[in-house]
Amino acid sequence: MNLKDLQAMINKERRKKDRAIAMRKFAAGMGILTGGIALGVVTGIMIAPKSGKETREDVKKVAANAAHGIKDAVHKGAETVKASFADAANDVKDAAKDAQSRAENVSDSLHNGNKQ
Repeated sequence: MNLKDLQAMINKERRKKDRAIAMRKFAAGMGILTGGIALGVVTGIMIAPKSGKETREDVKKVAANAAHGIKDAVHKGAETVKASFADAANDVKDAAKDAQSRAENVSDSLHNGNKQ
């Protein structure tokens, strides 16, 4: 493994870490956004001039929609993380194959060098 390959591996790892951090920030932002929206809607419903029964129905609908939105955001985040892990696994497999190939080349060179 030469210096260029090592630098490429380091850069690839750095990009993976950056993606993971960005994903965590995105998930946190989505959670905060969804919570803020739900809080605003519930507040609006609570101060609206409706009967108690109508207000409870509206709150149930808002809660169900918020739960669905959070579930979707978590699912999308999980898919992204899953894809990142799959990419990392493929990178490790590629690096292992490359290392094996290099080791075989060195072994062949040593073996051929001893015959001469």
